[in-house]
Amino acid sequence: KNERIKVDENFFDTLLNSGRVVMLLDGLDEVGSEDLRRRVARIVDSFAAAYSQCRIVVTSRIVGYSGAARLGENFATTTVRDFTLADIQQFLTHWHRMVSIGQMGVGESAEKYATDQTEQLLTAIQKNSRVRDLALNPLMLTVIALVHRDRVKLPDRRAELYAEAVDVLLGKWDEARGVQESPILNDRPFDIINRRLMLREIALKMQEKGLREIEADDLNQQLRAAFTPLTKTKAESVSAAERFLTVIRERTGLLVEAGQGVYRFSHLTFQEYLAAVEIAERDDYIAYTLSHVADPTWREPTLLEAGYLSLNSRPKASRLIRAVADHKVEPELFHNLMLAAECLNDVGSTLGNDELANELRNRLKAELEKPLPEVPKGMVSNLLGQAKPVQEKRLVMLLRRMAASSTLSRIESGNFGVVSQFWTLPNGEPQWVTIPAGEFWMGEDKEIHRV
Repeated sequence: KNERIKVDENFFDTLLNSGRVVMLLDGLDEVGSEDLRRRVARIVDSFAAAYSQCRIVVTSRIVGYSGAARLGENFATTTVRDFTLADIQQFLTHWHRMVSIGQMGVGESAEKYATDQTEQLLTAIQKNSRVRDLALNPLMLTVIALVHRDRVKLPDRRAELYAEAVDVLLGKWDEARGVQESPILNDRPFDIINRRLMLREIALKMQEKGLREIEADDLNQQLRAAFTPLTKTKAESVSAAERFLTVIRERTGLLVEAGQGVYRFSHLTFQEYLAAVEIAERDDYIAYTLSHVADPTWREPTLLEAGYLSLNSRPKASRLIRAVADHKVEPELFHNLMLAAECLNDVGSTLGNDELANELRNRLKAELEKPLPEVPKGMVSNLLGQAKPVQEKRLVMLLRRMAASSTLSRIESGNFGVVSQFWTLPNGEPQWVTIPAGEFWMGEDKEIHRV
């Protein structure tokens, strides 16, 4: 009636009773209070029972779908999947076609341009595993496509891609569509730069505490404290914090509600990137970074910090990477040297020389060339006697050789990844090597024989 659409009084009842309706109910978790959410869930259950022939789909974030707020047993619970590579290809094909026709009109030239752009972006996504991880998320894939469209080519360095993606989300997207900026402060603008600075502080504090999600009360308290110097009264700082959170949540998609009263960055990479930029701008950036290099959760921020510095201050980037390589405290053999090499790999050619990369390789080669101590003859099996200290030293050196060899191989092949030990692959599985069947020599000295 409000839309001036005239339908029969029994229009909906007739369709519902005949089972000719698909009912889509979005955002159960967005119902404000927990009590009200439970009540709404029961209403949906009652509705489903009354019109049992209809298909009913209810969506909710996982965090908000718990306890008595869950729907009855007649509802099957499933989780929305990320895109597959085929989904990514289909999305980009349609997206580029839409953009090309919008710019060039219908015709062969628009179709060819769209096909070329899709192939180019797909190749760029497939080449970089971290970008590929982002592209699995539909929103992030759209952002990547926007950055690619504006740049014509996706940035080679991740830090540059994330910088542009953050700017797109923080305002460039709305700006391009002619959407007016939402006011946050009463007496002055609060632009992309201001928003980015605010998010950097939030990201670093979450990273320091090992948080992937933050309680709304903690986030609001942090925002109010940040807005206090920018406003005249406490009421104004509270209002500015609320408006900022609304804009970031509803307009940018950088911070999202992970459930009632809980927030997180829409992708962990954004938290890690923004935290990395905040660290890079500190005077004590090297000491701060070194204090966290042993923690695997700080690996990505360290890589992104080096990438960010390489775009803004090459000498600072070189100093950071060398400091990581020289740092003595490490969780396992050559961990820091590997991390430094990976930083160089992420930075690419922006530092302008290969001197440091060659130095890292030479350190590892020196480990491989160190001679093993000789065990006195006749004492090879006498582990409890005079040969024991030598055997132990040989074992330590052999383990170092193995670690150095594996590290050098991964550096030269570019096969980096998070590893718990030097003999494992990025996801923790063992490094399997196929050995063809056949005879081989086994044993030492007089005991050597063919098997």
